[in-house]
Amino acid sequence: MRPFTGIVVCALALPWLGCASDMPPAGIAEPVPEWVNQFSVVTHDGDVYFAGLPTRTGLATAIDDGVTTVISLLPEAEERRVLQFDEATEVESRGARFIRIPVTAESFSAADVDAFANAWAESDGKVLMHCASSNRAGGMWAAYLIRHAAIPQGEALGAGIHAGLNSQGMVDAVKRVASTP
Repeated sequence: MRPFTGIVVCALALPWLGCASDMPPAGIAEPVPEWVNQFSVVTHDGDVYFAGLPTRTGLATAIDDGVTTVISLLPEAEERRVLQFDEATEVESRGARFIRIPVTAESFSAADVDAFANAWAESDGKVLMHCASSNRAGGMWAAYLIRHAAIPQGEALGAGIHAGLNSQGMVDAVKRVASTP
């Protein structure tokens, strides 16, 4: 299991969370990668990054910067509706691994969290996990921290919020999944 080091906010497009100075101290002091500007929101904890919708340029730059695995939480039908390119082909043509774990608040399950945990454990570099707004990515992170890192639910939900978790439906889904044996 990789360590939980604390969320570092690289670019924040969620004004309801408050300004960056209201956030807990960052766990890592490092330069912000240039590619984060190609996404609506990017936060990270160590070598796992959480993001909203990718762009071709954003994916290319992230992979050039060491992202070796891209995990999309978008169901295929949603991806076709919101992206103007085939993400799997784009990622794999650049030599990175593409994994889809389709998640909605209604479908979110312990198996989805386990799939993320396995994908992250098997990666050999930085991991970029995204959905449309980072809400599901933040929810996945919170559920992972509860189920696989034994982080208390309140702390894990806080980390999830800083990773993009922003809807009551997804918070409820995280709590449901966290209580699944």
